[in-house]
Amino acid sequence: MSSDRLKDKIESHSNEYGSICEKDNPKRILEILDIQHKEKSWHRLLEYYITPTEQHGFGPDILEAVLETISSEHPSFGIQNQRRELTDVIVESEVSIESGQPDLIIYLPNEWLMCIEIKLDAGEGHDQTKRYVEQSWISARFEPGLEEKYIYLAPKGKSSDHDSFSDVPWESVIRMIQQTVGQQLGQYPLTSATQLTEFLETAETKLNMKDTHTDSDTIEKARLRLKHADAINETHQAFTSLQEEMINDWPNRLLQQYQPSEWSEKWNCGRGKDSKHGQIYRTEWRRGEEMETTANTSEAAVKLQFVHKIKNAKDLLNGDLIFKIKWPRNKPTDTDLQRAFRDQLMDEKDDELAQWINEHGIKIVNSGGVITKSTYDFNQDKFPTSYYETLSEAFDEHAEIADLLTRTLNCTIRKHANSTDQ
Repeated sequence: MSSDRLKDKIESHSNEYGSICEKDNPKRILEILDIQHKEKSWHRLLEYYITPTEQHGFGPDILEAVLETISSEHPSFGIQNQRRELTDVIVESEVSIESGQPDLIIYLPNEWLMCIEIKLDAGEGHDQTKRYVEQSWISARFEPGLEEKYIYLAPKGKSSDHDSFSDVPWESVIRMIQQTVGQQLGQYPLTSATQLTEFLETAETKLNMKDTHTDSDTIEKARLRLKHADAINETHQAFTSLQEEMINDWPNRLLQQYQPSEWSEKWNCGRGKDSKHGQIYRTEWRRGEEMETTANTSEAAVKLQFVHKIKNAKDLLNGDLIFKIKWPRNKPTDTDLQRAFRDQLMDEKDDELAQWINEHGIKIVNSGGVITKSTYDFNQDKFPTSYYETLSEAFDEHAEIADLLTRTLNCTIRKHANSTDQ
């Protein structure tokens, strides 16, 4: 595909993507009323939908979905979901009893009673579930001899304080309702179907379920990705190929076409073995075990250097050139010499180093071998030329502090040698 044709397709992709992102997402009813976070709103809606005799037109379908969720989460419950029985189920909300006010009661006369405590963001009240279990109220309020079941309906990861309450995630309930009702939604009254769909979508948003079958933006973006797959894949391959070329050839390109104004024979550049960074360093910043200058970079005991993260594709795609002063570790922890160098350098912070940091907006890191870090923006429209130009600029700025780094290193080495001789 020609570059012009490729450009046209990418621009088309960008325009279509922008139109998706700019679309207004209308608020749902609970969001308009600003009650989408209130537990009372959720359990009143749930009570309405699971009550078979309510005028919503779902019959016992939603109740069946909820009970199936509970049974699948806790098979030992052994709830028999015959539809003829479900029509006899009684559902009550916020039943007042001596020990409190359970959020929801599902009650099949002569069989069982289910006490459901509903939570969203809030935790339990003091001994809340304990009181519901340990105080005898079911026989007095309903009938004796019922099989008692206790459910803690909350977002995934939240658990009841009492062992008798069985945890059931809201997420599982929402999924089961979608599976049970979704395939035949058109058979129900339009108003009820719309209201239920809104509630389920609000719940998904609140619970961060990210279900793509109700997220139209995600679907549209996925389709857009497929529609322009050839162009996207081709540009990705081109970028990856160019990046790999830059990783291997950047020293030659920098020195031959974009040589920094502060460059001299004192400087060296290249890529260390297995390193993610491009390295720039003065000759005296590489020292062997005896503190002699060495060209054997891989075995050097001292590796003070400037680095730029040319292998980090994410930074490049964001138009960022990350430039650091670094003395990488050869061991899991810093050596005494590394720590002494950093301490000595920070002693200069009020003078030359401080002035340089303030002038160029450099960030002091002093962690994991990194001493300073700076982020430079490059013009993505002119990549890779702009990267090399920005790299040259970053080097010139950091070269201003090179003499101080060299003096500090030499001083640290002398002090370290004297301390070890004593």
